[in-house]
Amino acid sequence: MLPVLLTFFLPPEELVAIQSNLSRFLELACVRYGLCTTGQAELLNSTSLQLRLTEASLFNFLCRLLLLGADSCAAACVDCLPSLCKHLMTHISKSTDESILRPLKLEQKNLLSQLICNDSAVGKKLQSFFFEILQDQESCHLAPVALEVLQRSACENESVLKELLEFIFSRLSNGRFNRQEVTELASTLVFITRTLGDKRPRCLVTVLGFIAQQSTVLSLLMDSLHTDLTMANQTDKSPEAANCITNLSSAFRFLVAGLPNKSQTAILESFNLIGPSAQAPSNDLMRLLLVAAISALRSAVFMEHSEELLQFMFCTIQWALKQSPTMSVALLNLTSSQLSIDFACVLNKSPYAPIVAFAESVLDLLISHLVTTPTAEVDQNRCQFSAPFIVLGLRALLNLPSVATQPQALALQHRLLSMLVPPADPVDQSDAPEFHLRVTCLTNYANLLLPAEVNTADGDKVDFLSATFHCTTSVLYPQKCYCLVGQELLRAWQGARKGCTTQTSPPSSSRMTVIEDACLRAYLQFSSLLPESILGDIVSDVIEAAVLAVTTGVYSLQTQTLGLALISTLATVLPSSLRSGISDGHADDLFEKLPLILQNTSGSATDDPATAEREARMRYHLAVCLSALVDFPAPITARHKGRVRRVLEHLLDDDCRSVRLQASRANIRWYLRV
Repeated sequence: MLPVLLTFFLPPEELVAIQSNLSRFLELACVRYGLCTTGQAELLNSTSLQLRLTEASLFNFLCRLLLLGADSCAAACVDCLPSLCKHLMTHISKSTDESILRPLKLEQKNLLSQLICNDSAVGKKLQSFFFEILQDQESCHLAPVALEVLQRSACENESVLKELLEFIFSRLSNGRFNRQEVTELASTLVFITRTLGDKRPRCLVTVLGFIAQQSTVLSLLMDSLHTDLTMANQTDKSPEAANCITNLSSAFRFLVAGLPNKSQTAILESFNLIGPSAQAPSNDLMRLLLVAAISALRSAVFMEHSEELLQFMFCTIQWALKQSPTMSVALLNLTSSQLSIDFACVLNKSPYAPIVAFAESVLDLLISHLVTTPTAEVDQNRCQFSAPFIVLGLRALLNLPSVATQPQALALQHRLLSMLVPPADPVDQSDAPEFHLRVTCLTNYANLLLPAEVNTADGDKVDFLSATFHCTTSVLYPQKCYCLVGQELLRAWQGARKGCTTQTSPPSSSRMTVIEDACLRAYLQFSSLLPESILGDIVSDVIEAAVLAVTTGVYSLQTQTLGLALISTLATVLPSSLRSGISDGHADDLFEKLPLILQNTSGSATDDPATAEREARMRYHLAVCLSALVDFPAPITARHKGRVRRVLEHLLDDDCRSVRLQASRANIRWYLRV
């Protein structure tokens, strides 16, 4: 309709003239004479920024004009487009003010992808230009932008889709896996499969065809990534390899979830997962991709081949568990997270007798390996591997609204809950193999009880337990989870705390103290993720737990950090409830504890980035809390004014910028109010 209206007001020959003149002007002003090109020291100059904004806006306007009349575009205009694109992509990417240019850059990518989708000289020229950038080693800094434009075009045009898939797979066909090319392959597949599943699911069959043809290349690629993950001395390769495998697993999930039932069965057959020739691949990490594909099947397709698929999943989990003691940290975390997600998806969408029996067998397998653990290090690795299965399995069942009508699923739910929450008398159970597993679940994985998300290449996030992957979810899940899990964690912490006050053994060496700290940490972490509507109903319990975590001095630094973070969160979302929920005595304890908190998180010469980040995060929350504590009654704030001033002096000189910013805000409030 718009081109017709434009033709009514503007004849075609005048549109062509405008296109030609504007493209010629931009080429002369920006490319040849570089009027908008500046040195690195002048990037923040206001005049330069205005010129660059004008340049980007005019180019986007030219793209819109080309969309209205791409078929009749002059040859001179077509020829100058590649140089204009390269100029814009080069110089806008150097800008230090992303907030200003980001909308224009996003608009530019969308317009260019629309032009490529047009079957015109302009589209073909741009398509050829962007593929040349991906092949040119000297233009590697432009490759991310070119790849994103082609990804967007591939989701709208099937011919571009086929050419892009053929290109990214052809670069890997020689068996030499460049890390950048592998990363581009993984990001492209996850972007395309996610977008096509929402917009054009029928085109997923095309993607399936390419993946089936390239199964040998994928197997060799997974071998190469496995090598990167197991080489402990090359730590720089491990994160990239883990991210590539995560993206490939997500791509398999999105691909299979969007396919029709017939094609879902076809992909199982193409990888020999079902049928008379069914055979598990010898490649270890290839198993992860196939289990990810199985987890995204519709329930009907899965149940039709459940015997073969469950056997494959069980053998894969068994293999990973046996290998866990010798796995590198990166490989252990990757394998555990991916397989536990797949385990939860299958349990959620098909909670019938065979699947429940499979889940029970997996739990028995996990526990049996803990019983036969030879050393503490092996025990820790197996606990780290097993813990996500407990937490995510429980979350999968709690999302089912009809679980009460299925006795077997309900019994499994009770078993998982008992493995997570300590019994009434945890001292008597301290030597059981489940003890270390329970502590690992509580201290490291309580956050998995609430919706987790799968990252996609475009920065979007998708919950793995969602309708996208044919899973069942409940809108009342947070309330249900708090009633069944959160309250039990609170009860277990209170019981362990009471037990610690009556025991005669040293608290630092007591298993009861370990359970107390673990339960409190899990409760605080769980509460911090709850919606504000639920948090308001339980605010008194949450405040008590958070304040005691900080003031008693018997809990770990991680637990104290969570308590302080929760207090700062409540100060933001429920300020009046925070003030009324903290008694004067607890307020005095909190003020008196501030210097010790600062002392424990400042001045430590550590080379561990995780420790440094954790300490900086605690100082940040300390500064936020100080802003809230100024609202306490005047007699209390007056008593602790000097102590607060000394703490703020240190925070105002902190190495972390965000800590200094929050400290300056707190300092102003204390200066004005006290």
